[in-house]
Amino acid sequence: GNKYRGGGVLSDAMIEQYEEDGVIVFRNLISSKLLDKLDEASEILVNEHQEKEGRKKRQQFHMVKNHAIFLGVPSTDKQSCSSSNEEGVCIPKDDETETDGAITDDDDTMSAFRHLAMYSKIPRVAASLLRLDELRVGGAEHLNLPRQLPDDPEPNHTVDDSINLRICRDIFLTKDDDDYACGWHVDDTGFWPSIASDPGVNAWIALDDMPYQWSRKKLPKHLATDDEQPPTNQTHTAVATFALSLGSHRAPWRQEAYEVTGSTHTLPPEGFLSAADMIKRRSGKGTCNIKTSAPHLYEKLEENKIVYDIKKGDVIFHDRWLFHRTVTVAEYEKQLMNDLGESLKLERSDKIFRRYSIRYSPGSARVPPGYGVEPSVLYNAANANRTLDEIVESDGPWYPEVWPRLKENDETDNIGGLVDLVHEKMPQAEIARDERKKEIRMALKKGGGP
Repeated sequence: GNKYRGGGVLSDAMIEQYEEDGVIVFRNLISSKLLDKLDEASEILVNEHQEKEGRKKRQQFHMVKNHAIFLGVPSTDKQSCSSSNEEGVCIPKDDETETDGAITDDDDTMSAFRHLAMYSKIPRVAASLLRLDELRVGGAEHLNLPRQLPDDPEPNHTVDDSINLRICRDIFLTKDDDDYACGWHVDDTGFWPSIASDPGVNAWIALDDMPYQWSRKKLPKHLATDDEQPPTNQTHTAVATFALSLGSHRAPWRQEAYEVTGSTHTLPPEGFLSAADMIKRRSGKGTCNIKTSAPHLYEKLEENKIVYDIKKGDVIFHDRWLFHRTVTVAEYEKQLMNDLGESLKLERSDKIFRRYSIRYSPGSARVPPGYGVEPSVLYNAANANRTLDEIVESDGPWYPEVWPRLKENDETDNIGGLVDLVHEKMPQAEIARDERKKEIRMALKKGGGP
């Protein structure tokens, strides 16, 4: 139809196509002002990482920063915003003076990740892709389109206020020219901490251009160009980008793929007891190794591979269970060589390609029980096997609610709980997580023995 939801950008036909393919891409969904702030914030993170860690080889990613939404939170419960606008940008109080807890320029910059994940159109699109807007009002026929605010159903119609959307995990990632990368996979509980029956949408945001000329004929009209192959008369620089396998979230062989990669679907219902138990009882031969553990499935995934011709600011929404993988610089260079042969002018740069991933799930999603590395559970063991809603209600905003649409002053009202989480609870959880990862590494070396 011609009625649009998800902040005015999704038609019913687009949602149906998303459900078939498992992916949809948007351009110009993020304001230029917020994109500039994200550029600045991500550069700060990369520079800090470079100074501390440098570049290590045989790493899936050059940098992994979990919980970027919690950056830029002032260290006391004082908040120097009178409100936030739709993009989440702080509106200072006119009479604000320099005090402890006031938002600094650095805080405002680093909070760009939170503003994108919580206040932009992205969570509204994710909620509609999951059809939570329909569930909330008892069916699509009750949606008050075209206005379509999630808290504006048909007049006098009852809504189910228990239906909501939360951030289950967010990760800022960078990839350099390292040839090592994870093969076709779906995210395990380390990157998506909820049980297998829970739905989810990943919003994958490009923070750099990642051109890929070979896909242009397959793109939607608003993203496509007429070029089929890269021109031969210029120097080419390979990029590290992102591949998805269309329809793999509903493929008849997907359960076999889950088994060989040890995905969340294969975990024991009660969870693992220890690191040794995790190594011993986990199925398959690793999340990233389907090319060697099941070559016939790898070929099926490759047959339906799509790599988008990405511009900075593009947003790829994909189903939680859609198989995906990194395209390395080396793979990109190989494809250029196959096309252009001896005429290829190739230049390898030291550029780092930035992307930001936000994993959205309903508040009813349940954190897995048993042994693991989830921060909310490491801080408070009682949070295992609780829903995201239950954890937030009892223990603070580990999984912020992003839909129905937040009121302007929600962050101001809840800043105390957020400060406590970021500056008290999260540091304790991260210490425990480092210890837990050491236990897992030791168990791997021992081969999972007692």
